[in-house]
Amino acid sequence: MNGPSDTVIERVKVREVAGVLRSPDALDAAADALLCGGFDRADIDLMAHPDTIREKLGGVYAPAEELADVPDVPRLYRA
Repeated sequence: MNGPSDTVIERVKVREVAGVLRSPDALDAAADALLCGGFDRADIDLMAHPDTIREKLGGVYAPAEELADVPDVPRLYRA
């Protein structure tokens, strides 16, 4: 071993943000600020109570744990 660099494979800076937003306008502003700050859109998640999601999205919403049982859900297959 030649020193500490032998034990470090890679250093990564992790950025994480959490917030409670009470309006659609506040949500839009927060998402825009995160995107402008360098966050990737795929890394931005929205969490809400399942009843709130069903109320807002209606039949569009399916809990993640149920998606495996829905035959028409797109699947990613790797060889």
